Amino acid sequence: MGQTAILVRPRGVVTGDVPRVNHAEPWVAVDPRNPARLVATGIIDSGGESVAYSSRDGGVTWSRGRTDRGNTTFPGGDPIALFDGRGTAFLATISPFRVWRSNDAGVTWDGPTMVPGRSFDREYLAVRTVPDGPDTLYAVAKTPIRVFGHLASDALALAKSVDRGQTFEAPRLFLPDPTHSIIHVAGGLVVAANGELFVSFMAHDVPVSDPATLKNHIWVMRSPDGGRTFRDPVAAATSVVYGNRGDELKMLKSLAGARITMDTSAASAFRGRLYLSYLTVLDRRLQVVVTASRDSGQTWSAPVRVNDDAGTANHSNPQIAVNDRGDVAVVWNDRRADPRDLCFRTTVSVSLDGGATFLPSVPVEATSTCPLGENATPPFKLDGFTGRYVQGGETQGLAALPGRRFLAVFVGGGATMQLRSAVIEIVPDRDQR
Repeated sequence: MGQTAILVRPRGVVTGDVPRVNHAEPWVAVDPRNPARLVATGIIDSGGESVAYSSRDGGVTWSRGRTDRGNTTFPGGDPIALFDGRGTAFLATISPFRVWRSNDAGVTWDGPTMVPGRSFDREYLAVRTVPDGPDTLYAVAKTPIRVFGHLASDALALAKSVDRGQTFEAPRLFLPDPTHSIIHVAGGLVVAANGELFVSFMAHDVPVSDPATLKNHIWVMRSPDGGRTFRDPVAAATSVVYGNRGDELKMLKSLAGARITMDTSAASAFRGRLYLSYLTVLDRRLQVVVTASRDSGQTWSAPVRVNDDAGTANHSNPQIAVNDRGDVAVVWNDRRADPRDLCFRTTVSVSLDGGATFLPSVPVEATSTCPLGENATPPFKLDGFTGRYVQGGETQGLAALPGRRFLAVFVGGGATMQLRSAVIEIVPDRDQR
């Protein structure tokens, strides 16, 4: 039997209806009842609007979704999407925290419903579908609060809906000790089949010893009962990233949280394992690492490096997902081919052994994307949309498909930052074609 290999099969351009419009911050959701039904989202270069695209043929063709008023854009940024177990799609943007619903796989959207609160940043959704019972839709983001006697800080805001996104309860707020840490960003949340809820977030140490770099602890907070009670957060890993008082280009590349996912496959030897993907400075450059937990987040493995290049390239935007066989895929924006550390190519690697090792990486995109232009030279102009999103944004689109496959939606296209899609397959050598 041959060695397992990674095959990438391009599916084309998601945002082909607007070929001259820049996009960033991709996300993708797959209907668990029908994996041919997809929703992909992204932010557009107006800066304050998002788009959602629908596919009913597994990503071969895409059409732009519309609101119930006929609009083809959605106010706000940081867009994400989610399907529940009954085929309803949800779309969220901030700020404020808005949630739309779609009953036709993203063709039309009703809403929005507001998560109570005024200001949010980097939101996520998760859902628990219970047969013959009500779904619970969870929403998490960070929100600013005032702690008397301290500088203004951020708290995690966690809200839930028990009527399928028609209303949300007021968020519960979680705040680390402001004398020791400040929340940097939420990383995501997952719900196990038994109702356990896991929330990841980054918080950097204070006081800051070097404003050019930030030392973050990645925390995972567990609720054994669907959000009614929570255990104290566990420090899963340490992430060192570039701060906002040093090199702005490096700081922008650092903008990504610690993504969390869980192996829920009945066919996997690693069922129930939690994974975190994140960036950290190793050997004086941003690299992609993964850590795993086999005991519901109580302890975490030593970090494993995913990118397999040497040199000085700073990578960005890792995202992680687990398929129906327990294969763990990580995609990121890789800059190893550009000595200027500007142009990136979306790249993937896969672990077959529960995150202990990763296969040689494979480019997802045939050509590099250069937000600042192929001929950009220092000093780099980092204003405007392409400057702000020189790293491609803070998210990637990656979701599991049946049959040891994944769907990636990513920023590509060379001069214009388009959203593209590809299917990633895990196959033995003998099956390559």
